[in-house]
Amino acid sequence: GKELKYDKLLLATGSSPKLLGVEGEDKDGVFGFRTLNDAKEISKLIPRTKKVLIFGGGLIGLKAGYALKQRGIDVEIIEKSPRILSQVTDNDSAEMVGRWLMENGIKIRTGLAPKKVLGNKKVEGVLLDNEEKEDCQGIIIGIGVRPNIDLIKDSKIQTHWGVITNQYLQTNVENIYAGGDVAETTDLITGEPTINALWTAATEHGRIAGLNMAGERKKYPGSIAANSIDFFGLPIISLGYVRVKENGYEEFVRRQPRMYQYKKIVLKDKKLVGAVLVGNIENAGVYLALIRRKVDISGIKDILLEDWFDYSKVSELLEQKEGFRETVSLQGDLVKMA
Repeated sequence: GKELKYDKLLLATGSSPKLLGVEGEDKDGVFGFRTLNDAKEISKLIPRTKKVLIFGGGLIGLKAGYALKQRGIDVEIIEKSPRILSQVTDNDSAEMVGRWLMENGIKIRTGLAPKKVLGNKKVEGVLLDNEEKEDCQGIIIGIGVRPNIDLIKDSKIQTHWGVITNQYLQTNVENIYAGGDVAETTDLITGEPTINALWTAATEHGRIAGLNMAGERKKYPGSIAANSIDFFGLPIISLGYVRVKENGYEEFVRRQPRMYQYKKIVLKDKKLVGAVLVGNIENAGVYLALIRRKVDISGIKDILLEDWFDYSKVSELLEQKEGFRETVSLQGDLVKMA
């Protein structure tokens, strides 16, 4: 109930894991996978655990499953959608990653959801929505997060999915800014409102909001969905818009399923808007730069997936874009790069 005064205020309240919303999920042995404390409590469970069920086949669930399998636990991932990584990557790469995980001992089941958590005080199993019972000693929930906006629910600050911000990360209330998982910003590619709950976006928000709160006038260009992970030695990177559902996009794909190699780029209006890399991720940084700078790549699109493609093939295109060779120091100063 303590009242604090401020000149400028940054809302950075983050997000919280979504819950299953079923009977029994308050039992001992049910965890989110969001905080250091979550990780510590899960580690305490390992010595008395044979099997863990993970609900959610996104990055959070898969990371948790991978870590537990490395510790010798029997892991089963249960996903309500028809496939894993449904919000992160495309169908073909998701199928490849799922096959790799199963070959390395992680069981994956799709099209199922929990109906009830079984046991007395501790988790003993789960009743699924197909009426099947699964025994387990632990459950991890990885079905996404929700922005923490309860703090401002009775204020004049406008919210939608999260706290609505403008191009300077300002809210509709003077001298109040927002950043991180709670901030609703603009998707750099689609121009639509979005929340990219990524630490890379959060750090960028913090820098730009901080500069603006200190008197600068720095625009936030928008966020890009960018995810990178490695499972059992197989690296996967997804950048930008990759789950194409409408007309007007060009897709270029190279597949080597037996070698677990996959490369895909997505173009719209002569610009790169998305990329998926499985196995060979060498050019991920180049693709991200092309997406961010919105470079016309119509003249080189046919070579972007070649094994010999690298930064040297696009250096002139990128460096002619204003601001490409600029960065910001830890002190907030603009630095020109040679």
